[in-house]
Amino acid sequence: IKRHLDSNARIDLAKKDLKKINALSSTEKRCYYRSLLESVVGKKNTYRDVDKTSCIISSIYETPISEAKRAILYFMENAYWKHKSNNRHADLLKSINTSLFGNLSLVLSVASGTKDQMLRIKDIMNGGCLSNQGGLVMTGQNEKGLKIMLDWFSKNQGTVLRIIDPYFHPEDLKVIKSFFNIKNDLSVTILTHLQSNDALDEYQISWNNISSELTGNISIITVCYEDDHSKCPFHDRWWILYDSEEDQCVGKRLSSIGGLGNRDSEISDIDDVDAIMMNVWNRYVNNRVQKNDGKRLSYSDIEIK
Repeated sequence: IKRHLDSNARIDLAKKDLKKINALSSTEKRCYYRSLLESVVGKKNTYRDVDKTSCIISSIYETPISEAKRAILYFMENAYWKHKSNNRHADLLKSINTSLFGNLSLVLSVASGTKDQMLRIKDIMNGGCLSNQGGLVMTGQNEKGLKIMLDWFSKNQGTVLRIIDPYFHPEDLKVIKSFFNIKNDLSVTILTHLQSNDALDEYQISWNNISSELTGNISIITVCYEDDHSKCPFHDRWWILYDSEEDQCVGKRLSSIGGLGNRDSEISDIDDVDAIMMNVWNRYVNNRVQKNDGKRLSYSDIEIK
């Protein structure tokens, strides 16, 4: 009982004077930081001057990370709420944010496994997900996703749009109609996947329901495996805009346009458009290779009128 009372007394003393933290045992530190964190999160205590909490930092390096977690969280929570009250710690919070993003980038890069995933992570960590160049589209944010794509299309030169999307449905042509409203002479080619050739007619029917005219061109090419029409040789979705005058391409990687907002997803810039054009577009559109991984492919296409 005496040891318990003495321990509580040391913890209470450290609450009044943070410099007493180093006198606490590992077990006492866990209890101490748990109590501090609960108080600051629950807004039950007075936010301390950040300078006075700096001694917590030195104790963190002497404590196992599993035990120091609450200390780190307390320091950041206290600094945030103190800044909210006096507006004096913006630089500190920005540096903490930068460090957190740097560490997160390192962890995600190591865990990513593939170059494509690493490029996506790089775009996110560079702020792409928060800028006008791309963005996170959360569940229910369909309009935000469409606006990102329309803004991207509007600000870039080029009237040749190439879409690779195995899930591009006839009703998704309403988005293409919005693109034609911006550039009337647009030429669109869509590489997609249909399980039945009969469904090709649905694209024309859908366009007729959407628009009474076509000021440019829309071509739709479908590909699937001959022995299994439910599968096709590509999965990801890319939108590539080509500027013939400058001979340059820009592109976006996204989930299927019709599914934006159904689930959390990301719209990001394509870092290597040429690789996609060489390995996917040329292969299945320009060259129409007959086999993939030893399996024969079947193609069909339609020109919207």
